[in-house]
Amino acid sequence: YSSQTTRHTSSSHSNGSSGSNGSFCFISTVICEYFGKTDDCAELSTLRGYRDNWLRNQPEGQQLIAEYYNNAPLIVSKLKASANYETYCQYLWDNYLQSCLMFIANQQYESCKELYIEMYRYLQRILC
Repeated sequence: YSSQTTRHTSSSHSNGSSGSNGSFCFISTVICEYFGKTDDCAELSTLRGYRDNWLRNQPEGQQLIAEYYNNAPLIVSKLKASANYETYCQYLWDNYLQSCLMFIANQQYESCKELYIEMYRYLQRILC
């Protein structure tokens, strides 16, 4: 599976190339942008903190993050080019991201990971 909820395999606050901003969650960033949210919005900051402070430290965390980084840019480009872009963004927000954010707020980190992976796989199925 893949680290949908994660951004990059290296430290999140160094490396301008995907550290603690937009590139971490390629897919989440696109969805938040669709809803007019900024790169430093609460939602993306929460997801990045989750990635940096929990997921990265899990046994499979680095592998999930690396897989996500390898595949998410293609998914994002296909999502943005899709005739159903608006519908997908609303669906992903309603069915995945809001729940992931609730899981993080409730410290249900494993549930967030599983749901983000489910979203990632869903997008791979429908777009790739």
